[in-house]
Amino acid sequence: MNEATVPVKRSGGLTAVAILNLVFAVLGMLGGAALYGMNKDTDQHAEQADQLERISERQRADMTPAEAQINENLVKGMADQMRNHSPAVFRWMFAAGLSGGLLLFASGIGLLGMKRVTGFHAALAAAVALIACGVIAVLRLGFLFWGIPMLGAVYAIVMGLLVLFVFRPVLTR
Repeated sequence: MNEATVPVKRSGGLTAVAILNLVFAVLGMLGGAALYGMNKDTDQHAEQADQLERISERQRADMTPAEAQINENLVKGMADQMRNHSPAVFRWMFAAGLSGGLLLFASGIGLLGMKRVTGFHAALAAAVALIACGVIAVLRLGFLFWGIPMLGAVYAIVMGLLVLFVFRPVLTR
């Protein structure tokens, strides 16, 4: 029997990565839609920052001095970002995140079917887009807003390395 007629079995790890790609793609695109919705009306941000500071002041009485200081620093950082945010940064993050999410979804389907273009290449392109989203967040947003983009970037790095070095032989046949 020659090698071309032997069916290639998909490994459990490849299936797991494919399903994680599908789940994270949907969650990321929903989060991106929420981010877009939150930053659509920028006139309310200064008012929301003032409201956040007023609520924090009322809660200070129930805190220890150390807790009050930490709370004040967190609220000040969040309020400053709300007042001085850059809608362009969120648009760039939305564009990078949306393209990464769409590519992640396509790669999940491609990885399930063990396809070269939609599995292997879309996974690597999704990794690049999600890493770009994380880099934009780190360079342009405050530390408090790095969480989700950095989680996406770390997952993209791990997934890209797995696809590139571990699953590549299966996906390039």
